[in-house]
Amino acid sequence: MKNKNFLKIGCGSLLALNLALILASCSTGSLGSSSVSSGSSEKEFQLRSFQEETLSNGLKIIFVQDDTLPRVSLGMVVKVGSNQDPAGQEGLGHLTGWLLEDGTTHRSALRLADDFAYLGTEINASVTHETTSIGASSLASERKKLLDLFADVMLSPAYSQRELERKKEQTISSLKRMIDNPSAYADHLLDETLFAQHPYGRLVMGTPEAVKKISKSDLIKHYFKYYRPNNSILAVVGALDENFKKQVRSAFQSWQSKDFEKDAVVPLAENSMKSLRLVSKSGLKQAQIRLGHLGIQRNDPDFLKLRLANVVLGGAFASRLNQRVRDDLGLTYSISSQFDARKDRGSLEISTFSRNDKTAQAIKETLSEFKKFADDGISSKELESAKALLVGQFPAAIETSDRLAYNLMVLRYYGIPDSYLNDFIKNVKAITLKEVNEAIKRHYNPKDLKVVVFADQATVLDQLKTINEVKIEQAVE
Repeated sequence: MKNKNFLKIGCGSLLALNLALILASCSTGSLGSSSVSSGSSEKEFQLRSFQEETLSNGLKIIFVQDDTLPRVSLGMVVKVGSNQDPAGQEGLGHLTGWLLEDGTTHRSALRLADDFAYLGTEINASVTHETTSIGASSLASERKKLLDLFADVMLSPAYSQRELERKKEQTISSLKRMIDNPSAYADHLLDETLFAQHPYGRLVMGTPEAVKKISKSDLIKHYFKYYRPNNSILAVVGALDENFKKQVRSAFQSWQSKDFEKDAVVPLAENSMKSLRLVSKSGLKQAQIRLGHLGIQRNDPDFLKLRLANVVLGGAFASRLNQRVRDDLGLTYSISSQFDARKDRGSLEISTFSRNDKTAQAIKETLSEFKKFADDGISSKELESAKALLVGQFPAAIETSDRLAYNLMVLRYYGIPDSYLNDFIKNVKAITLKEVNEAIKRHYNPKDLKVVVFADQATVLDQLKTINEVKIEQAVE
């Protein structure tokens, strides 16, 4: 799975809860313990209990009690990602989040790393197009020290010039080396094709040219604009007691809130490109092949139906694409599909690779299988198999308290009711064949499918011309 949206977890779903259900004061949202059994008297899956509250400054906190191990973890999701990068400052959000790991106004980068190492842990930050997440854990006996360090990171980042220059060099180096990873580069090319000028179409890390220009003052301004308690969700998991919960509240109570204006975002529009896009790099021994078109938002009512449909098309080893293109014809070692739903419309994507001399055949067979799928839908047997897979995988998505807490934070970001989790198994089983096939008709559109190939044009161009008009570009190294 592509590392472009950390909101996918476990069985590959995007999980979310409704912001309207967040409680204004401390109370317990107990939904029972996790359980599922088989047979006609099957009990529906239930979440483990959790406690949720909102501080006066707007910070939402989720406490998940788990005494099975003597440990505590802290995780924060801030509702800012590369989507908020201003034009010409692509990569600003990535650097702002990444440098949280490198020192505070009270601790140098080395001192901070040593203090976390003393607890047997480290601080980790991750930035996507839509969010920034920060996390750390320790033994329960060191939980107060962990809290102090975590709060210092979140509330008092240093953004030292020295560390900024080091991170900029690393980022630029990574961007320049990306072309040496054909699969990741092809993923980006498809995103660039589908999303065009929308932020989803650019790399989270930005561009070398933009990153070079980013200054310390840019990071500080970005931090104070978006890193606010009323724009964040905190999860506290593990061996907790009431005194520690009070300490958590106290550690973040002084964080100042801010009123937010909605950022202007480039409207997402379907790319009108009709030709096949070939990005050429000499010497490539295989062709990376990507096909896709715009998909759905996470809150689309067809979300679960399309998850089932995708399992049949290319979301499992026994999928149609894998059976036809890989097993029957031997054109690839791997082919898969996914629906990447987001805040705005995500994408439907098919990813594979092939020998240079089999590139056109692999594309033609994939297009043929896709059209058959879109036109005819799936069978009742395929639907039941897909349901069994999703139901069987679901508990693993939230089987640990850490996974549950993390996903509860992310779920709230999307504004989906708690019932998505608590009623998941029941709702999946209730979906009918007619509903799935109608959803396929609405959302799988062969005529909108864009084809992107990353290969050596000397070995694939003549083949590709038998499929469609070819737009040739040279890869930028």
